[in-house]
Amino acid sequence: GTHWTFKINSAYETGGPQRAIDTVNDLLGVRADYFMVLNIDATKKMVDALGGVDLDVPHAMHYHDKWGHLDIDLYPGWQHLDGAQAVGFARYRHPDAGQKPTAEDGDVRRMFRQHLLLRAMIAKAKSFANAAQAPHLIDVGMSSIRTDLTRTQLFDLAAIFKGVQP
Repeated sequence: GTHWTFKINSAYETGGPQRAIDTVNDLLGVRADYFMVLNIDATKKMVDALGGVDLDVPHAMHYHDKWGHLDIDLYPGWQHLDGAQAVGFARYRHPDAGQKPTAEDGDVRRMFRQHLLLRAMIAKAKSFANAAQAPHLIDVGMSSIRTDLTRTQLFDLAAIFKGVQP
């Protein structure tokens, strides 16, 4: 009977994957055939399994939130980040040091950094050093997700990413 409208995150939290799928369907008018839920520690675990990633941190990022279990202490410039540092890089939501906040500082810049991190992870996964540990990387990835995709479908999806240039 009652028609409910949810944000995607809220829909998942209150009704699991099916409510999130229904919300995507209602919002975008497309059918989401499958779902994948990443464990909160998935990025940290995968970056650590890859041996870290190299990223250019655009400005100082310092933020500490005991309640949210988030400690970010990054300095500007190219550096090698471990899993916890990479998560901080991706989650940081504040303006550049000394600058006034803008609407872009929250989600837009954060999504851009997440994109940079994902590309750095793909580049590292495709490196010769990590090619030999592909089974281990798959195990790490599989331990951090819940999905209705079969293992074969996940391998097919990975094959698609093989062609993605970092």
